[in-house]
Amino acid sequence: AAAWTGLVGAWLPGFLKPRIEQAAGAALGTPVTLGEVALQPWTLTATVNDARIGPADAPFLRLQQAQVQVSAESLWRLAPVVRRVTLRGPSVLVERQSADRFNFSAVLDHLLAQPASPDASEPVRFAVHNIRLEGGEVRYVDRVLNQTHRIDQIQLGVPFVSNLPSLVEVDVAPLLSARIDGSPIKVEGRSRPFTAARTSEVRVAWQGVRLRPWAEAVKPLLPPGWQVHVPSGEFATALTVRFEARTAPAQPSVVILGEAQLRGLT
Repeated sequence: AAAWTGLVGAWLPGFLKPRIEQAAGAALGTPVTLGEVALQPWTLTATVNDARIGPADAPFLRLQQAQVQVSAESLWRLAPVVRRVTLRGPSVLVERQSADRFNFSAVLDHLLAQPASPDASEPVRFAVHNIRLEGGEVRYVDRVLNQTHRIDQIQLGVPFVSNLPSLVEVDVAPLLSARIDGSPIKVEGRSRPFTAARTSEVRVAWQGVRLRPWAEAVKPLLPPGWQVHVPSGEFATALTVRFEARTAPAQPSVVILGEAQLRGLT
C-alpha cells in the first residue's frame, strides 16, 4: 500500500507532466502547458490545474481545473470506463484575424498536414459518465468586422457518452445554461429511454435577448438590399419540446409548447 501510494501519488505526476506537455504540443503544433498534475491512487482520480493551449502571451484555451475519475470496471471491460469528468473554468478565445484566418488556424493546418491514420475495423470502445462543465467562457473577437461577442457563465451537464454497457451510476441531468452577450439562456432536459414510448423532453428558456447587437452582427453577411437597422427590441422565449419514439405502427411525435415574446421593437 505504501509503495502504491508513493509510486502513483507522489512520483508518477512529476514523471508524466513534461511528457504530456511535449506529446500534446507535438500533436497540436502549439505550446501546451500544465500547472499541476495530481493523482489519487485509491480513488483512481486524476486532477490537472491551470492547463493552457496556445502561445504563452495569448493562449486560445485555458482551463482552471480538469478532474477525471476512472472506474475499476475498465479492468474487466478492457476499455476505458470513466465514472466522472469535471471541467472548471474553461475559457476559449476565438479571434478572427483576417477574412479566412483565426488564432487557431495554425493548429488546423498542422493537423491537416499529418498523414491519415488507417481506418480501424472496430470502433474504439469507451464509456464516459457524469460530465460537468462549470463556469465556462467563450470570447469571440472579429478584427475584420470590428465586433466582439461573449458567452459566459456556461454550465453544461451530459449524463453519459458511451458505446458499451456499464454499471456506473448516473447523477447528472442534461443541462446547458449561459449568458450570450448578457442574455441568459437555459436548456434543461430529461429522458426516459427505457419506457415503451422512449420519451425525451427539453425545456428552453432564453430571456432578455437584445436584438440590436444581433442585427449588427448579421448585417455584414446580408446583401445591401436585405440589411435592416434595429435600434431597439428585446426577445424572450420559454419552450418545451417533447419527443416520443413510439413503437410501430404508431408514428413518432414532436410537440412544442410555450410562448415567445417580442417587446419594444423598432
